[in-house]
Amino acid sequence: MVNLFQPMAYPSHKIVPVPAAPKSGPGRRPHSWTAALLLPLILILASCDLLSVDLFPGYLSYEIATVDLKGKLSGKGIASPEDIQRIAILYTPLTGKRYVLAYLNTVNGPVLAVLDGENLDLKTVIQDPSIGPMLTVDMEGYLVSAGSNGENVGRLDPRNFAYTSEVTTIYTGNIEAFTDGVNTYVVQYNSTNPGPLAYSSYSSWTTPVNTGSKNLSPSYIWDLYLSSFYCEGGPVRFLMTSFNGSSFAVRFPSVGDFTGAFSSSSIFEDSNALVVRLPLVNNNGGWMTRGGAILLRDEKSTRLTRYNPDTGAEVDSFTVNDRGDTRFGFSSDGQRWALYERETGKLHLLRTWW
Repeated sequence: MVNLFQPMAYPSHKIVPVPAAPKSGPGRRPHSWTAALLLPLILILASCDLLSVDLFPGYLSYEIATVDLKGKLSGKGIASPEDIQRIAILYTPLTGKRYVLAYLNTVNGPVLAVLDGENLDLKTVIQDPSIGPMLTVDMEGYLVSAGSNGENVGRLDPRNFAYTSEVTTIYTGNIEAFTDGVNTYVVQYNSTNPGPLAYSSYSSWTTPVNTGSKNLSPSYIWDLYLSSFYCEGGPVRFLMTSFNGSSFAVRFPSVGDFTGAFSSSSIFEDSNALVVRLPLVNNNGGWMTRGGAILLRDEKSTRLTRYNPDTGAEVDSFTVNDRGDTRFGFSSDGQRWALYERETGKLHLLRTWW
């Protein structure tokens, strides 16, 4: 596993020249008849879509498990089971395991599906108004879904999948969360004004312990979207993505430096902040992981491009060749990713390509 958060040199891309075709000469005749015979066959194959990229999408070579999630949810009586809006792969120390969480907002209300993070066995399906698109692990190791309303947090004990709804005060809208093992930090960005970046910290979900709010500098405002946080006992890193202008990878040396920046004149211009400009994205797709910052880009084909968040340098990219309306999710350790195809209803769990 390559940790991009440690100084390292990246190998340059190698271009392998294509061998030149043999020249015609004495005793060697161009086989023009070969092309004449092959052309009809190529046209037939193309008409049957056998040359389509969907025949064998590149991501299948990294597949660990797959499941017909639409069929599973239909069997549970879930309306519009194909309308999955968000996927997260979360690790919890309570069980030492990963889980794949899929959030849906159906005509009958919010739904959360929880699957095993290795074989995609469906563990539980929950329908409750407390559930929302914010998917995280909290300070006690519980799986959390919230953000549909400002009064409740849905919590799931991964040891027995017992579900509770905690009454609290919490942000809604564009929110993300992370934990340092002591507190859970919920961060909101209100881009409608454009408004402030705000946070609340919780030692329990009863009430916030600390709060802070600060506007971003106007020079950084390009329809930003708060996409992802990463914090594993060290720096706090997060992504703010944009499909109209630049995206940004932001790093603070510690949680204390992050919360302390809310006393500065501007979050991005705080003395402890490292702000790195990244390209625009497609559909606000961005994930901060131990392996780097990953952006979803659509340039003739769907590509997931990985960047060094400390320099902005492109490390590598992966062409998905998906079938259209697709949802993605990445584990924070950078070892797993998930892909949900709305057209087929299938959820794929995959190894990362690096």
